[in-house]
Amino acid sequence: ESIIGTWLKSQDRSNFVIATKVAKLSTRPGLRPENIIAACNDSLKRLQTDYIDIYYSHHDDKDVPITETLGAYQQLINDGKIRYIGASQHTGARL
Repeated sequence: ESIIGTWLKSQDRSNFVIATKVAKLSTRPGLRPENIIAACNDSLKRLQTDYIDIYYSHHDDKDVPITETLGAYQQLINDGKIRYIGASQHTGARL
C-alpha cells in the first residue's frame, strides 16, 4: 500500500479503482468493528488517499457476529472512507 500510495499521489485518483482487504494482517487480525475501522484508517494513510473503492473481508471471522462486521462497514461508507465492500473465503450460506 505504501508503494502504491507514493505513486498514486502523482496521479489523478479518480482514474483508478483501489481495493484492499482487512482481517489477516498479523498486527490487525479479525473482523471486530474496531479493527476494521483502525485497519481502514491505516490503509488510507499508506495509500495517501481519502477513500477506498472496494474494501474486502479477507476471511470469515466466525467469532464476530456478521451484523457487527457489517455495522463497521456501514460506518465507513457513511464516513466516505469506503465505497463498496466485498468478501473472500466466506461460504455462500454465510453470505
